[in-house]
Amino acid sequence: MKSIVNRPKMYQCLVISLFFGTGAVSVYLFFQIPSLPFLQGINEEALMTVVSLAWLMIIPAWMVLFFAAITLFEAFLRRLDS
Repeated sequence: MKSIVNRPKMYQCLVISLFFGTGAVSVYLFFQIPSLPFLQGINEEALMTVVSLAWLMIIPAWMVLFFAAITLFEAFLRRLDS
């Protein structure tokens, strides 16, 4: 039976959307965090270092969740194919 979806194209679209989505959120937060009122008076350079290190830990966690979602979605599509 022919597959319902073109899987390589699906993966490509999902990876691109993850890349741009995570990048957009990180850039937004990078520029918004110093202007938060409760963070006024904190050394901005130290704050940016903490934000950057936090994103280095958050991005791999997002990727693990993302690939788990792809695996579950592919299993669902296989079930539909059979």
